Amino acid sequence: MFCLGLAVLFMSCKDEDWPSQPDWSKIPEPSEVIDDGSLKPLPADNVIVAHRGGSAESKLPDNSIAGLRYCIDAGIYGCECDVYYTADNDVIVAHANTNYEINGLTPWDHTVAQIRSAGKLANGEDVPTLKEFLGVVMDKNSHTKLFLDIKKLDANHLSYITLCAKRISEIVLETGASNFVTFLCTGTNDNVMKSAKTYAELAGCDYQVNTGKSIKQLGVLGLDWGNYTSASLIPSFGGSGKIDPNDFLSAGMSISVFFLDKVKYNDYSITDESMIDYYIANRSLFRTICSNYPVWLAETISDATRHYDGISNLKEFNAFAKVLATDPKAERFQNSEGKVVLKNDIKVDALRPLPVFEGEFDGGGKTINYNYSGTDSRVGLFKTVKGKVSNLNVAGSIQVTGGSGEAHVGSIAADAYGASFTNCTSSVLIRAHEPGDAAARCLVLGGIVGKEWEGCSFVGCTNSGSISYEGPGYVYMSGIIGAMQKDEGKLTFSDSKSKGDLTLKSSNIATASHVGGFIALAQNSKYLLSDEYGLEISDCEFDAKIDLAGLSGARGSGFAATVNVDMLVEDCVIAGSIDIGASDIERIVAGVCAYQQKNANNCLIRNCTYRSQIKHLAAGKGKAWVGGLIGSGFHKDAVIDGCISTKDAYVGSLVAGSVGMMAGRPNYAMTVKNCKIAGTINKIGTEVVITKDNIEDWMFKGSATTAAVVLSGNGFNE
Repeated sequence: MFCLGLAVLFMSCKDEDWPSQPDWSKIPEPSEVIDDGSLKPLPADNVIVAHRGGSAESKLPDNSIAGLRYCIDAGIYGCECDVYYTADNDVIVAHANTNYEINGLTPWDHTVAQIRSAGKLANGEDVPTLKEFLGVVMDKNSHTKLFLDIKKLDANHLSYITLCAKRISEIVLETGASNFVTFLCTGTNDNVMKSAKTYAELAGCDYQVNTGKSIKQLGVLGLDWGNYTSASLIPSFGGSGKIDPNDFLSAGMSISVFFLDKVKYNDYSITDESMIDYYIANRSLFRTICSNYPVWLAETISDATRHYDGISNLKEFNAFAKVLATDPKAERFQNSEGKVVLKNDIKVDALRPLPVFEGEFDGGGKTINYNYSGTDSRVGLFKTVKGKVSNLNVAGSIQVTGGSGEAHVGSIAADAYGASFTNCTSSVLIRAHEPGDAAARCLVLGGIVGKEWEGCSFVGCTNSGSISYEGPGYVYMSGIIGAMQKDEGKLTFSDSKSKGDLTLKSSNIATASHVGGFIALAQNSKYLLSDEYGLEISDCEFDAKIDLAGLSGARGSGFAATVNVDMLVEDCVIAGSIDIGASDIERIVAGVCAYQQKNANNCLIRNCTYRSQIKHLAAGKGKAWVGGLIGSGFHKDAVIDGCISTKDAYVGSLVAGSVGMMAGRPNYAMTVKNCKIAGTINKIGTEVVITKDNIEDWMFKGSATTAAVVLSGNGFNE
């Protein structure tokens, strides 16, 4: 009957009885921000709350006006401060002792005047009231708001928390400070937390609770913003608890955390650099992040997020290193052309090799001077380069003091994949000295790059830094690049120089070492028995000293020590020297290539000049195969064409084997043509100075060569 009567009532209403409709065009969409004309803080570019005003960082007194101004001047989003209710119905901003005393007085039993008369802050300020704090923060140029921590009291004083929250709400309303205040209450008593929230809502303020409660427990209490210690969070955020910030995001609730600190403040401080980076990367999960070092944290976040347009100093270099951990192209450091540009010389005292780089790095002709000492398996300015590096100079030192497993070392990159290096120079001194009782292992040492994959190019590059190895390992050592992995790429060098001395003192008699001015080991299955060259070296110069000391077998050369790939070397100069120490194991040494395996049929050495000196300093039991250009091996289709040796050239061996000014001992019927030679050959202790009158075929093909080497158009270099 009631429903029927109600229906009849509605039906009996005339149109003019209904209230007029509102003007819907004047009602904003719910998503629109309404400006009510009240004063607000300026938008802040951070969500940092300074614990006690950042007193640990600023060295200003806790909860002081000076500390508040420190936050405001730095543009910090929030200033956390402790507040207490006083006997004269006021609220003071102060940090009490463990007995809830300020200047020795319990605030709820004393007036503001009494508390102030009992003492001042360390900087001479009076204990401030909340109104005085609001008077400072409510400035039209302020980005900062107050986070008023209504301090927890024992069970006998819970009413004071409620009184404090009530009086704060009144002061906020009196001063119009709603936009400048967030209530912060420690959650030990559910009724107190709800009561404080009620007063925050009456004042139009945000409300946050210090708690250890779960997200479900907060929801039951009608609370939507929890402030947690770092320890209470899940392990991925450095804690040992169960609070997952992602759950708050999913539930449409807010979470804050304390503390991210430069140095440890208390047990809640997160100071680990990698963990701080993790928080910064996930900062969007947090409504605020509290720190005792707010300015430091703001700068750290800025460094991790801003666009740099290049690298100007060590601080930016370190930021660049961090970026590479998640962005191999370092887009935040790129200029308008997509390059990362080094703008000034930089000194790095203790280098931590940078992660993978896949972009374009332009050194701008500047120098990165660094020092490294350690046992990493990948050592260089970069661990890996998969992009382009140009116009970069590197200097300093690398000390490999030990380690296990295969190690790759290069002054610019430990490893390179399909990378290009243009107009780069290195003077980095590389030392890998291991104790004699260390486990034998492989080390790949390069003046610029350790090991390459997928084909790399070097144009206009120079290494003048010396490299030395001493220990029981076997080594691939080179002035430019240590070794080439079997792959599908082509390795090229042009207009480059190897000028850094290379010293080998390996005691390993089981496995030979390889030392080359440009590359120690070149191998590529695609460029075998093909019409293309997998290794090309043109317009390059070797002008350094190679010292083959130690007991190990060795292959040494001014350009390529051991090659299993079709090779072209043209218009190059072989200067410097190679010293051969005593060994009971075979040594193969040459100016251009010590040994080319028989699988490679296409080798051309053309228009090269040999003016180096290869000398056998002491005889051992092992044989030696020594040539001015090539040592041993080489396919029947290999050709030496149009090359010369000068009158200063020297090749020598004190032991049995074979020696020659062009070739040492080719194993197959290769060709030597249009070559002119001069200089001195030492054949098992007997020196022969080459003249036009004593020139002989063996001087071109090797003294003990049995292969039917084709000789054509050769002669004396006058």
